[in-house]
Amino acid sequence: MVGDVSRVITEEELQAFYAQMGTEYLCNYVICNFEDDAMEARKFAQTGADWDDVVEKFHDGNKAVTGKYAINVPFGQYSAECEDLVFATELGDVSMPIPSSYGFWIVRVLEINHKEKPSLEESKGRILDITQNRKSGRLRLDF
Repeated sequence: MVGDVSRVITEEELQAFYAQMGTEYLCNYVICNFEDDAMEARKFAQTGADWDDVVEKFHDGNKAVTGKYAINVPFGQYSAECEDLVFATELGDVSMPIPSSYGFWIVRVLEINHKEKPSLEESKGRILDITQNRKSGRLRLDF
């Protein structure tokens, strides 16, 4: 039964999640209403354009209160679909469009930080819960 598949979490999945814990990406961001616009923003950002110019030309979201279009993305706190795309992006590179309820995000990775994390034993319950939720979410999206 498909629903049961999401309840099985392998030791490999547990270890892979734990290996990423404590990783945090600092990123510039821009939000576009449409995926095509997000791809155009990505192409423009990849030319080395100043991020303020990318924001001015493509950002459809709310204006950043601080004027800085930057976000911290700690591993394990966003949806798997979002994190798959963010954490696949190398330092200094620009992500593929990240779908969300706000539109399509494009991020440029500014920094990759590794913070201290609790032991695997302390983290195991949380990792299992998050991993199960992520697997269920992916199954729903695939459906």
